Amino acid sequence: MPLRVVMSGAGLALMHPGTITDLIGLALGGPIHLWQRLRLRKAPA
Repeated sequence: MPLRVVMSGAGLALMHPGTITDLIGLALGGPIHLWQRLRLRKAPA
């Protein structure tokens, strides 16, 4: 649940026009997105 809240905030920041909000959205969402992709790769099939 906490990751969903952070990702929702990142998505809202990316929707708001402006460079600063885009950077905030990427800083919040980017690491979580990468962590989830790496976690899924290591999961046994």
